Amino acid sequence: MCSARRTCHLRVDRRNLTLGFQRVDGHRPPSWPDPAVPQQLHCCFRVEDLDRAEARLLELGAGRPDRQPNAEKWRVLTDPAGHPFCIVGVPARTA
Repeated sequence: MCSARRTCHLRVDRRNLTLGFQRVDGHRPPSWPDPAVPQQLHCCFRVEDLDRAEARLLELGAGRPDRQPNAEKWRVLTDPAGHPFCIVGVPARTA
């Protein structure tokens, strides 16, 4: 849900966990790993197939910093505004 004041809220689960996002005039995106402009938030998302998830996120507009501390286990990506987030590989569930 987004308001006219450039604020959006995303309901995450049924327990009423909500993330809020707000546009900021003059915003400077994080420059990770350079600390000149630090991260403002960092999220990690579990995925079963790192390569497939990364390809899809890049297709949707994510960026991929050159520095990848442990690309075998997780990937650092950035949203279109430059905020870093990670996708973390987890084994597929078996029934």
